[in-house]
Amino acid sequence: MNIYRRNISYGAKWKELIGYSRAVVYGNSVELSGTTAVVNGALAHPGDAYLPSTTIIEIVGKALQEAGSDLSTFDRTRMHVKSISEWEKVKKAHAEAMHDEMSATALVEVSGIVGPEMLVEIEYTAYLSVE
Repeated sequence: MNIYRRNISYGAKWKELIGYSRAVVYGNSVELSGTTAVVNGALAHPGDAYLPSTTIIEIVGKALQEAGSDLSTFDRTRMHVKSISEWEKVKKAHAEAMHDEMSATALVEVSGIVGPEMLVEIEYTAYLSVE
């Protein structure tokens, strides 16, 4: 069986260190790697969970556009926060991005994220837009 596969990468240092792609299109599915609010090599909005979450969604939106899809195609969202006390901020950003589309979600507290100053990391599963 020959299924279409394409990697979407932006040259992040993680690409070479761990074999990382921002997203992988596999058939009609788009898997988006755990994403933090790193923009041009620096953490955007340190010390907050809401604004980094909106930045993450923007980064993911760009990857989805490159894949041929958009934010309305989320099927699954996995949100990781360093402190569960930040959950409302992360969920607020998620709800604003989803509008009327509802994805299956998980929000869990984790002991750490790859950057010690990072408060949130989000990963997604989406699908190619069907016209």
